[in-house]
Amino acid sequence: MADVSIKKISPKLGGERGTRNPRGPSSSHDLVEQMEFLYVELTKVEHVPQTCIPIVDITLGNYNSSTRDLPVRPNWEWNQVFAFDKSKADVLSFSLKDGYTNTEIGKRSFKLPADIPSRVPPDARIAATNYDMQNTGMKLVMSIWFGTQADEVYSTAWFSDTCGVSASCVKNTRPNIYLAPMLCYLRVTIVSGHDLISHDGRRPPSAFVEVQVGDTRRFASKLIVKLATDQTYHVFDECSQYCSDYRPFAKGLWPGVLGKLEVGILGATGLTPMKNSQFQRHAYTVAKYGNKWARTRTVVNNASPKWNEQCSWDIYEKCTVFTIGLYDNHQLVVNSGLDDVPIGKVRIPLSKLDWNKIYTGSFPILVLGKEGLKKTGEIQLAIRCAIPPPAWLFFSPSYFLATSPFRWMLPKSHYKAPLGLLQYEDLRSKAVEVICFNLNKTVPKLRNEVVKDMLKPRSKRFSMRRTIANFERLCRFFMWLYGPYAWLDANLVSTTDVGRKAVTFGVCFLLVVGHRFFLWLLVDWWLYAYIGGVYILYRVYKLRTVAFNMIMNRSNPATPLVLVDLKLSKLDSPNLDILDEEFDSMPSSESDVYVLRMRYDRMRKMGEKIMLLVGDFASQCERLQASWRLCTDHIVVVICLVFLGYGVLRLLQSETEYVFKSVLLLFISYWLKFPWHRYGLPSATKNYIRRFSSHEDLIIT
Repeated sequence: MADVSIKKISPKLGGERGTRNPRGPSSSHDLVEQMEFLYVELTKVEHVPQTCIPIVDITLGNYNSSTRDLPVRPNWEWNQVFAFDKSKADVLSFSLKDGYTNTEIGKRSFKLPADIPSRVPPDARIAATNYDMQNTGMKLVMSIWFGTQADEVYSTAWFSDTCGVSASCVKNTRPNIYLAPMLCYLRVTIVSGHDLISHDGRRPPSAFVEVQVGDTRRFASKLIVKLATDQTYHVFDECSQYCSDYRPFAKGLWPGVLGKLEVGILGATGLTPMKNSQFQRHAYTVAKYGNKWARTRTVVNNASPKWNEQCSWDIYEKCTVFTIGLYDNHQLVVNSGLDDVPIGKVRIPLSKLDWNKIYTGSFPILVLGKEGLKKTGEIQLAIRCAIPPPAWLFFSPSYFLATSPFRWMLPKSHYKAPLGLLQYEDLRSKAVEVICFNLNKTVPKLRNEVVKDMLKPRSKRFSMRRTIANFERLCRFFMWLYGPYAWLDANLVSTTDVGRKAVTFGVCFLLVVGHRFFLWLLVDWWLYAYIGGVYILYRVYKLRTVAFNMIMNRSNPATPLVLVDLKLSKLDSPNLDILDEEFDSMPSSESDVYVLRMRYDRMRKMGEKIMLLVGDFASQCERLQASWRLCTDHIVVVICLVFLGYGVLRLLQSETEYVFKSVLLLFISYWLKFPWHRYGLPSATKNYIRRFSSHEDLIIT
């Protein structure tokens, strides 16, 4: 069985902790580990003879990069940045070769780290320097420095692990940020039609209108239509269970920003290689929240890649889901003709995250198939939902954050003029096609198979496993409702301990007889507690900085996240035939009659349990309905209830409240079932309700 728990990790986020922020990270890259790279920016070669085609090979340890495949601009300019892992070796070598003869004509070496400076943004760029290449007369113009992933050249650098990738495909390995377009609906109102011509001249036409956007057609008839862009709806591109945004197209209807979602994508471990492949995964990740997509760089041929890239999004609604997917890049050679292969996805509901807490963990990547639940690796993330500190202690930082739990989740138009379920699904699929078309035009493009996999809706096909899980969820709810009564019945009513019953009756007696005293305690003593609380708040306000850090729990570890439950999902000991049935096509592709008969019998047994549960619940509801019909059909019962209610009200208003208290204490004594009240038989009320009729007897069995 796969380990689905989120493993605890302790990364060194934001580098070393300093005196400026002893409690944690403090920079724009504070949710990732600092990675040190050796950046080499080759600008050009000067004084090149006409009989020479210069090629520069850069070597650091076992890594080698070259300008051989780079396009050459006028004056032998490259303007290309190469990146190497700083820890691989201590000597950086440059070799200048002639492209005609492939012979070395010059060489230059640098010792690390003595001869190379360090740079941290926002420091200015290192100026390019001319380096003589051993009496050849040619000069290599370049700049060398140590930097991190925060450097602005990180997104365009040619990394040493991708040195085997052709120059035309290096762009497919670079990180990027994508913004999908905000979509709106086009509302078409057909007013009337004129001069309609029927193919059958013997009858009037039975006309209907089919609208298609994008094609131009000519009609012999006339149609009067109204076209309008409806910008008050949110166009869904995700299913409702995994939705990350609810904003409409009209920006004036957007709610206020609640905070920031900050995600540090640290790395992955244990990625399983593809079948029949001698290479490891060429892995990259795609993160989506709202209409903003983030893609990390591709780490080539590595089962445990490290990215340490950080992204952020605006949060408009906390009850949303963040999605991150892991993919195998197959676009490293020209015209590969292969699609990028999904490795797995992780979805994290933001409602499970507390504000201003950092959640770090190694999240399992799980894939469910006919063979069972497989773990294809783990992805290491650091997540935080950040909000600014409030201006006043114990107050919300903003009005939008304080009122966000009471707002409509969807725009108002979804409630005033809701869309049908089939129409919603059709429009969602059209929205996915539009987003795929737009993201496929970017450089590097986000491929259609990746976008469709990220926006893939939750499966709606029949699953016996999910049916059993949902039935168990329903049973858990009813057990939760029955739990308090069962506890009282087991510990007070059905017990033979007379002392426990006497104590309970004594407490009820004090509450009934001395209720005025308890009301006085609740009213007057709460006033004193309120005054004391105001004084405490004033004292705490004097130390608001320390108190705020304690309230935000920045120094306390975050509550461990639980994203999946194998026992509830019925995957702790899975039945492979149930999984095979779940992923079977429609109509079934199973040809074995005995297997189909076994599945049918299994479905009948599960349907029997559901049928009995729903039938019993329906019978009790119909008996409750019958009691109401009894009151409406029999005037005598109504009169008796009216007089009984009038007597109870007069009893409550009378000065002799002791009568009411006595009746209440007698009822409590009867409910506790002291030994002298114990009969072991159903009460008269249960017998009376049990005799109410239901529609169960009308069903032919």
